[in-house]
This record gives sequence, C-alpha cells and structure tokens, in this order.
Amino acid sequence: VIPNAVDLKKFAAGKKMSKYTDRPTIMFLGRLVPRKGAMQLVRAVHELVRQKRFGNARLVIVGHGSERSRLERYIRNHKLQDHIELVGWITEQEKPNYLASADIAVFPSLAGESFGIVLVEAIAAGAGAVLGGDNPGYRYVLEGQPEALVNPRNTAAFANRIADLLEDSDLRRQLHAQQKTRIADFDVTKVGMQLEGVYQRAIAKRAQYRDNG
Repeated sequence: VIPNAVDLKKFAAGKKMSKYTDRPTIMFLGRLVPRKGAMQLVRAVHELVRQKRFGNARLVIVGHGSERSRLERYIRNHKLQDHIELVGWITEQEKPNYLASADIAVFPSLAGESFGIVLVEAIAAGAGAVLGGDNPGYRYVLEGQPEALVNPRNTAAFANRIADLLEDSDLRRQLHAQQKTRIADFDVTKVGMQLEGVYQRAIAKRAQYRDNG
C-alpha cells in the first residue's frame, strides 16, 4: 500500500503568527460540516471552560461551511466569545502559518476519513501536538499513538485529553517528536519514488508479456 503524498517542505516553511503567541492556541482547520466534528470540539472546550480548566487558552476555528451559523449560535448562547475565534475561509498559502501557530491542532472527524492529509500537514508545519478523531484514516496516520486519538462524541473524555495536553508541555513535545518521525513516510519525495517503482514494474511486466507473444 502506497500512502498519499504530502509536500512536507512546503508546510515546514510555515511560521507562527504573532497574533497567536500571547496564549495557548488550539487550532481546528477544515470544512464546517457535521462530519468534521467542529461542534464536538466546541462542546469539549465549553466543558473545560465550565470546569475552569481552559485557563487563558483559545480555540481558533479555520474554515467555512454549512455548520458555521450553528457554531456561532452555540458560542454566543454559552458566552464563549472570549475563548473561541471563528476565522472563516483562508487561502492555501495561509494554511501552513495557521497550522504552525497551533500549540495543539485538533481534527475530530467523526467518520469518512480514508487517510488524513491535514494531520500530516499540521505535524509538518510544527503544530505542538496533533489530536485526531478515532477513525480508520486518522488511526493510520497516528499509528502507535493511541493517546493522540479521541472519541469526539464522548465530550468528557475529549475535554480531558485536551486539558492534559494544555497542562503538560513535555507531553506535547513528546507527541510532536513521535509524530514528526511518523510523517516521514508520507513525504512526496519518498512516495514519489514508490509510485515510480510501481509504474516501472508494470511497464517491465507488460514488455515481458509482449516479448513472450
């Protein structure tokens, strides 16, 4: 099995944005549709705020979609404006910088993920630690790191995992080091060579069949 390729060099060039250096930043980047789990993340943050475990951290939600109005309403109704920022749509050029600005990047997809390119992009950009929803695609990318996988529907457990990472910078560094090693398998230069090998073998096999008549 040959994985999807990611240009790790492009995302490694991401720079932490100055506006996100003043306090711990949790970053979500993706489409605002139910499957991506943004609402589950907001509920987990609300639980931490309610327990007074969120401190001065912020959640930044980057993206646009049909669920935005629902998220805005939830944030407003629960007075979370000081804790959650909705950025909206950004360009591909801005993406590495937003991911690099994350102390914790969270992608709590509920289902339907066959890989997890955004996880690899976040790790390559230098996000402090990456959490992903426990689905097959994200499980593959975060192989060997059960502590980096969450059940977004279990609000209490999800909130606790975020709090653990907020409170433990050593754990974030440990996770990041492991994750950075893992994503080397997805670099476009390595995957490109694997794909080239597949085509070369297929061409050689076809030529052999032709020669053998």
